[in-house]
Amino acid sequence: MKIFLKVFFLFVILFGINPLYAQKDKESEPQQSASEDFLLIQGIVVDGESRLEGVTIRLYKGNTKIDSVYTGKNGTFKFTLGGDYYYAMEYSRVGYENTCVLINTNRWDVAPQDEDNGYQVDFEVELIPEISNKNALSLSAVDLDVLDFPKVLIGYKAGEEEGFFSDKKYTKEVKESLKKVKLSAKKK
Repeated sequence: MKIFLKVFFLFVILFGINPLYAQKDKESEPQQSASEDFLLIQGIVVDGESRLEGVTIRLYKGNTKIDSVYTGKNGTFKFTLGGDYYYAMEYSRVGYENTCVLINTNRWDVAPQDEDNGYQVDFEVELIPEISNKNALSLSAVDLDVLDFPKVLIGYKAGEEEGFFSDKKYTKEVKESLKKVKLSAKKK
């Protein structure tokens, strides 16, 4: 649980996201720009085995909202990001808990593999149905904090298979904690 608190505080310090920004209506296509072609992010938003349509995804670069898209019928979305930045994606849909994904495109300690082609990361984000009785659950505040943590962390991994990847260990730990929260909510 200590890692969750560290990630949460890092998120608050680095991003300080204000969710009250207005959103623009846009299809789920990447924002293209000559300087923003470093990392292609392709994701799927699900609830269990079902892909979710109509999820609003807001993209932030630092504290500034730079884009917003909605998932299509197949629950997919794309963004093309620039190198050497911190990004956050905020997910929201009526009837579901809001969540976020953090992305670090910094590569200060490694040489790029192919600067012309950039990198690509594919990942899945699971939304959980809104929990209206959070305060009545028989869980500690620490256990409930998982609802506010990023569900996926993406960053650069050096080594034999270097590149950008989602942190699967972190995502697994978050999913396990969320199972506990969902189970407790079902009992109420």
